[in-house]
Amino acid sequence: MAEWNPSTPYGPGATVTYQGLPYARSQYPPTATSGTNPKQEMSVDSKNDPIRTCILTLPSPGVSTYPFHIGYFSLKAADIADGLYYSFPETDPPPTYPGKFLPENPYAGGSENFINAYGPIYEGGNGLSILGETIEVDQARGATVSPPLPSAPVMPANKCGVAMQQIQEIPLPDPLPSYPTVSAQSAHALTFIVTALNPVYDPVLKSWVSDAGARPRVYYFYAQYNHPLYFRRQHTIRIRITTENYDSGYTIPDTDPPVVVEATGQGIVSSNFKTFKGTDKNYATYFYGGFGGDFFNPANAVAEYTLPDDVVTEGPYDSVQTTTYTFIEAGIYDVEAND
Repeated sequence: MAEWNPSTPYGPGATVTYQGLPYARSQYPPTATSGTNPKQEMSVDSKNDPIRTCILTLPSPGVSTYPFHIGYFSLKAADIADGLYYSFPETDPPPTYPGKFLPENPYAGGSENFINAYGPIYEGGNGLSILGETIEVDQARGATVSPPLPSAPVMPANKCGVAMQQIQEIPLPDPLPSYPTVSAQSAHALTFIVTALNPVYDPVLKSWVSDAGARPRVYYFYAQYNHPLYFRRQHTIRIRITTENYDSGYTIPDTDPPVVVEATGQGIVSSNFKTFKGTDKNYATYFYGGFGGDFFNPANAVAEYTLPDDVVTEGPYDSVQTTTYTFIEAGIYDVEAND
């Protein structure tokens, strides 16, 4: 590959080296240009958005000495409202939940994707090589309707961006976290929580397991992220639970006609929040989708939460009144921004 020469015009598809690095010429502008080195030369794409005229190129991302992707990240998770979620006895039609179980601001994906800004370019018989693209994510777009999800508003500028991501750090959790944070949905740079209930060590399995029958019910939260972006930043965990109050109702004896007190009940979703600062031990190039293994020693948990015990009391005339607490999910709700 020839060294860049300021007096030589370079058109779309041309390749040169400059200061020891390989560059490929984009398709914009469509006419040849000269005089400005490939590290600094700027142009515009077909939308009139500014782009670099040339891009650093590499033969294969998997074997190159530049094993990086540029991935979108978000530091703010999708908001899910809490509130009353059922009443008893049920009505016809059933009552409407006043909150939103679906995320209010899910990651909407990219738009206005122009792969042909830097490709397709054919390289020396190696076939078609896509060397770059322009894409609008969050800040360049308006609010997006993303069925079946609700409208996705634009993410605040200090809560999103792009991050250089090493290829070996890309693997996603398997399975994905049940609590869909934006960072987990969006790209390569992500952070999420693994939850364990009453962890105890099993010497036979040589692993940590959950003792679901133990009381109180203590939930431990383990953080994992795959990018230095999250080091030393304060994370906020959102813990969502349900509280269900139920009265079985009763019939007053020796009444004519019988006096019946109907069963009643309601459920409420509520949230609790815990914070922690990420450290080196939370960094992982492989995500453990489930609980177990040496990492999940309770000493490595970043936070814990004790779920209240269920309460059962006797009411009048052999009725029963119960309050039942159920853990729903825990996930990264927010991450400290670069303000």
